[in-house]
Amino acid sequence: AVSRWGTYHDRSLHRLMCYVNSHPADAISGTLSEADLDRCAVRCWCDADLAGSKEHTKSTSGMYLELVSDCSMRVWPLGWYSRKQTVTASSSAESELISLSEALRREAHPSLAFFESVLGRPVTLQVMEDNTAVIQAIKNGYSPALRHLSRTLRICLGVLHEAFHGQHQEDQLGAD
Repeated sequence: AVSRWGTYHDRSLHRLMCYVNSHPADAISGTLSEADLDRCAVRCWCDADLAGSKEHTKSTSGMYLELVSDCSMRVWPLGWYSRKQTVTASSSAESELISLSEALRREAHPSLAFFESVLGRPVTLQVMEDNTAVIQAIKNGYSPALRHLSRTLRICLGVLHEAFHGQHQEDQLGAD
């Protein structure tokens, strides 16, 4: 994230654009049919480790975002990242919830809003989570072991519960 744009950023952007311009064959492209657009969903895969590095106690979050067509089974990558978390998690469920919350806030929901605006219809968000404790906590809307998250990290299980199980939401939470 850039808080202030400087000459270094100008040079970096220029270098990147020169590279992209000089390598036109190195491009990812795809086609969408009307049927693909009528039945597509945004799918978010997120995961985290628990204190995976020996140099620090922080976990690493990973996220992969894709556009999925139900009718043709085509998948288009939209984005991905791997980042060190800013806090030390005390359990694997906590590190997974941090990763899930960050992926939804930074990538999945903005992409979902974009596709809903472009397509002019609701688009389903499918979130793939492999931690059963996280899935159960979100289904319940509360977990005694994770009750500190709203106070320390501003991650509210009740909000996540409503996002996935609310009456008007199209989001889905599934195990991968």
